[in-house]
Amino acid sequence: MGDQLPKTPPSLAPGIRTYHCICSNLVLASTRPQPSLARRKVGNDRAYILPLPPLPDSEDDIDMEHDPVAKDKAGEVGLATSKSTKSSGYALLLSTYIDRKPVLIRRAESFEKRYLHRCGRCGLIFGYQLDWAQYDQSSQGKGQDSEGATATHSSDRREDVIYLIPGGLQSTQSMMEADVESET
Repeated sequence: MGDQLPKTPPSLAPGIRTYHCICSNLVLASTRPQPSLARRKVGNDRAYILPLPPLPDSEDDIDMEHDPVAKDKAGEVGLATSKSTKSSGYALLLSTYIDRKPVLIRRAESFEKRYLHRCGRCGLIFGYQLDWAQYDQSSQGKGQDSEGATATHSSDRREDVIYLIPGGLQSTQSMMEADVESET
């Protein structure tokens, strides 16, 4: 009788933010809040720029104390972090798919080749990746985009960054707040 249930669900682990498609399907988990991300200066969409960390190259790059996939010798499982991504943040796409064929977008001075990311449940487009041809090419397989990011590449699609379309995702927190408001 004296104990009351909290009106709002408990928050997620500190620093981890999750985002859903408008159909409520979970599509993104990140240590970076979406409003704090840089935005594209080129184009009309002003998309959020979310760096995607590379997968660890070896077991030496994995923090065994906090890795959910790799088990230590005792067989215990923890939370995922890579030594190379601890300071720069982490993002993980969940239940999504990428269109096999890119879409060409006409721009005032050129064209842009986009690989669209869709919700795995409803197929709504929430983000995209660009083709390496969109970046200034320099020697040794590196490119630099108009926002200044530099990375190496081995495929047509740049896989180290995703551009999130504004309004394409909603945070778990905003969904919970809307649910609480609808109950009152």
